[in-house]
Formats: sequence, structure tokens, C-alpha cells
Amino acid sequence: MSTDGVKIIDGDTAHDTYWTIMDLYDSGATIETIRAEVPFPNDDYYDDFDSEVYITSYALAIWEIGHMTNDVLQEVKRVIDKGVCVKIWTEEHGIKFGRQRQKELAKLWNKISTTNQKIRKRKKYKIIKTFLFDINEVLAFQLSDKNYYATVLLNINQYRGECTYEFGKILYKDTKLPTIPEIMDCEIIGRKIPSEHGMDMTKILAMSMEERIKQGGIDELLQREAERTGSYVIGLNATGIDHRELINITGNFIKVGKLNLKEECRQLGSLGVVSSFEGLTREFNNLDIYIKRAKEGTFKIKDLIKEQD
Repeated sequence: MSTDGVKIIDGDTAHDTYWTIMDLYDSGATIETIRAEVPFPNDDYYDDFDSEVYITSYALAIWEIGHMTNDVLQEVKRVIDKGVCVKIWTEEHGIKFGRQRQKELAKLWNKISTTNQKIRKRKKYKIIKTFLFDINEVLAFQLSDKNYYATVLLNINQYRGECTYEFGKILYKDTKLPTIPEIMDCEIIGRKIPSEHGMDMTKILAMSMEERIKQGGIDELLQREAERTGSYVIGLNATGIDHRELINITGNFIKVGKLNLKEECRQLGSLGVVSSFEGLTREFNNLDIYIKRAKEGTFKIKDLIKEQD
């Protein structure tokens, strides 16, 4: 359960529901496909609070694309009358927030109970086809201390018209430009992410909530079990910057060459987003401090390279 906000599209559950429908719609999916991919209602998965959030955000999306049905309307009326979210917001945040949620629900009902006269058009997002750098490309840059530092482009993601380049943090610092053999001897920042494959969850699931808390919480327990069994994947620390910002600062980078990183080693462990060269390179001259503060680890780049066929 999450009380991120009183609006219909507020919080993870609402955003995931609404945008999953819209992304399918924009991609050209039929209403039959959308309903199959995003089933309604979904009470088996959600508690009463999140069920209201799911149903109301689903209803708003379906109404906007012109496919409202009586069964959806009836479910919305049912959850509004039940008043779970209003009750919880009132109890946890005060009567003011409870009334605000009630007001949002009333606005939603007034909207979706009438025919949509202006159905949302399918959106076509611009796709970048010529990239500024290539995935796996190592780039060097110089900071005010006259040292060179290095990064590697881990991934390029395009979503709803935004093209984000995701750069990893390599531990290199020298007054001379690096070479690929030198980069191969460096480390890169990331973290071990517990994987369900090979882990024995029996003991953890059998623990009481009190015992889990006593032992550091579920995340700590999973981390220890992953270390014990070697059941983890490596997720790299990355900084993302949009194509529109990166295009103006490409002159600050020098292409060094390419690494042949394993596909599974280019997945993200954490991601921050910036909009300038300063933001992208801010941590590099103090990576040791950054590693401690962010509670990250380091991995030898040579261990993350694909073996030659």
C-alpha cells in the first residue's frame, strides 16, 4: 500500500496501470489485446487500498481511449462507495487529505460516467536512429584537476520520445589518456543483486516478521543468502543523460575504444539522471567516497568481458 498522493494517477500502482494501457494503445494494440495484457479487475493481487487505485486508474485510461464499459463503471462505483482510500488518507494524513481524495473520486466519476467526446489519439514518438556514441564504447574526459577519467556507455534506452544514454563509472584516474588494455585492468562500480535462481527461500519465508526485522530486514536476509549460495547477478551503477543534453557536450569526451561486456553485466543496479556535463562527471574525482556513501561495490572489468569465440 502506498499513499503517494490523492490524485487518480499518483504513486507506482496508478502510474504502472495507466501507462501500461497507454503504451499498448500508442503501439497500436487493439482493445482486446489491452484487456488481455491488463486484466480488470485484479483483486487477487491487490489489497483493498491498491485495488481502488488500480481500478480507478484503469478506468481513467480506458475512458480516455474511448472504451468505457458498464462493468468497469460498476467496479468504480463499488470502490468509491466502499471508501477505503478516503478512510486511510483520513486516518494517516488527516481529514483534509481524505476530503481531497473524495473530491478526486467525484471528479473521476463525473468524467467517466459521461461519453468521451474527445478520444485520445494514438501518439507517435520520435525515435533516434543515429546515436552519439555506441554501447560498450569507452570515453575519457578531463576535469579541472587535469586528470583523465573514464566511463563506458552501458545502454541506450528510448521510451515515450526520450532517448537516455546510461554511463557506467570506471575507476580510472591519471594525467594520461587511458588505453583499452589499461581500462581492462580497472574496476567498475556496481552491486550484487540477489537472484531467486539457486536461493533457498524456505527458512526466510518461515521466519516471523519480528525475526526478519531482528536480522536486518528482508533485503539484508536476501543479500546474505545470495552471498552464501552465489545466487546473484551484477548490476552496474549508471548515470543517465538525455540525447538532447548529451548532444551539446560530446566535445568533452574522447573515444578510447570498446569493451565487449557480457549482456547480463550491462544491466543496471542503480541509476541517477542528470542534464549536464558537470552532473554526469560530478562523482568521478571522489569515487572512493562515492562508493562508501552509495554503499556500492566494485568489480574487475576483465571478469565482465565476453570470452572470445
